[in-house]
Amino acid sequence: MSAELFANPGSADTWLHRLDMMDRAAGTADTLYEQAQQDANTAQALQDQAVVARDALHELKVAADESYAAAQEAAAAAQAAVAAQQEHKVELEAQLTVLVENRAATEDDYQAGQRHRAWLAEQERQRRIREAAEREAARQRAIAEQQQRAEEAAQNGGGSGGGGSVPVAEPSSSGWVSPHYGRFTSAYGWRNDPLGNLGSKLHAGIDIAAGCGTPIYAVADGTVTLRSRDTYGANMLYIDHGGGVQSEYFHMARPAHVYPGQRVSAGQVVAYEGSTGYSTGCHLHFQLRVGGTLANPESFLNARGVRLR
Repeated sequence: MSAELFANPGSADTWLHRLDMMDRAAGTADTLYEQAQQDANTAQALQDQAVVARDALHELKVAADESYAAAQEAAAAAQAAVAAQQEHKVELEAQLTVLVENRAATEDDYQAGQRHRAWLAEQERQRRIREAAEREAARQRAIAEQQQRAEEAAQNGGGSGGGGSVPVAEPSSSGWVSPHYGRFTSAYGWRNDPLGNLGSKLHAGIDIAAGCGTPIYAVADGTVTLRSRDTYGANMLYIDHGGGVQSEYFHMARPAHVYPGQRVSAGQVVAYEGSTGYSTGCHLHFQLRVGGTLANPESFLNARGVRLR
């Protein structure tokens, strides 16, 4: 270019115009290069973002597939649960039917039981009425027998044993009476066997004789606990008076119409004098137990205002 200018100075404008154009072209090329470089960088960034988006999309697809599979499993489980619930519902309905039937049967059984208990209660009521009537009839018979024997004894001038007609005294203020009215023949304590067979032994009661067949009385209110025979064959009768006190009667001809479990009153006829068992003749052998231990009947009754002799 320098040679061209020396050789042809008139072409300087042309060259300057060319240089200007070349400079502009170079500037434009630089601008285009920079723009191209920016576009390339933008394209790379977009490509990187696309890769990231693709990877994220892949991860989302995998997660979506897993969620879909889980949803499918949950739907299958829910369907199975619905089927099981339907089966259980059928089973529960069957059980409910059985329970309703059982309840009806149970109610029928309960009503039958109530009717049976009512029947038993009525039978018990009727039994008590019969027993009360029997006791009253027995009491009336005892009164009639007592009156008859008293009349016979009065007509015979004192009876077969000399006891005579003896009225029953009213109970003392303590509620006790004499078990028998007649001669006091033997006290409580040691003595020789009157039949000579048993030697010296404790006479654990008292003996009173009023004549064969004369009435024997309950010494106080109480409940008959025993009506039997002892080992020697003597008729015996026990009455529980409460508080650990029990009266015992032996050798009677026969007990009156009183039975174990029956309530008796002080002065009520419970037996008649006799000579059953190991005995020397008609008399009453009378014993008392306090707390299960034999006690002296005479002292016991004396302390309660009852004199036996």
